[in-house]
Amino acid sequence: MPFSSVLGFKRGLNGEFLVDVKEAKVIKAMFAMAVIGMTTAEIKKKLNDLGITTAYGNKWETTSTIKDMFTNEKYIGDALLQKTFTADFLTKQKKKNEGELPQYYVEDHHEAIVSKEVFDHVGKKLQSQTIRRASVPLSGKIFCGVCGERFGPRPWHAYKGSPHKETVWQCKKRTACGVPHIYDEQLGLLLDEVVRQVFKERVDLAE
Repeated sequence: MPFSSVLGFKRGLNGEFLVDVKEAKVIKAMFAMAVIGMTTAEIKKKLNDLGITTAYGNKWETTSTIKDMFTNEKYIGDALLQKTFTADFLTKQKKKNEGELPQYYVEDHHEAIVSKEVFDHVGKKLQSQTIRRASVPLSGKIFCGVCGERFGPRPWHAYKGSPHKETVWQCKKRTACGVPHIYDEQLGLLLDEVVRQVFKERVDLAE
């Protein structure tokens, strides 16, 4: 398992997960900020203001990294195996496992940094924020480019029995037209790009 991208852990002599005491303090502080109601955007700003960097030593550029951390089971000592798989052995391209291959959830795999109670509490907060943000402004306004049916938000579990959900948007006739779902985060990025393009076109026309 890669360690470089998991803030709060380091590799042991036998390849096992060991808690990095210094980085673990950052993780605990991040979860504490989420518990008291700070948004991921506010947490990102606070981390940057304090000079705390990501696992790669960079500034926190997006909130998606923080959201991924808040749903990473490694912080409660568990491990979900086969999250990704090699889609192309020639290029070594990795792909997110969305049901193509079986996944295995191992409890008490290593030492935890936060309690399951705190982890679940933060996960529920994220879920409610995401669904509230997604369902209000966009419901009934996104349509499938293949069959013309509406796209709607629904919760999606990373694995069976997971208390944590992501919001995905699906065509109401997805089984008929075969259009894959899109994550709420991806939809937001696409909408941002559309807004930028529209704004650019208006500026170009005004010149």
